[in-house]
Amino acid sequence: MTECGICLDAMKTPVSIPCGHVHCQKCLREHIGSGADALKSTCPTCRNPFYIGS
Repeated sequence: MTECGICLDAMKTPVSIPCGHVHCQKCLREHIGSGADALKSTCPTCRNPFYIGS
């Protein structure tokens, strides 16, 4: 089983972001919530920016 790059535990509810990296949904939500911009964030792995929303 693959591990999350944020919590380093087994992946729970995997979510892919535009750069292709996959993280736990909970971990990614916490990472996004800790940022200053509500409309964009960066990948915790490669730091590529991505926009949040539909």
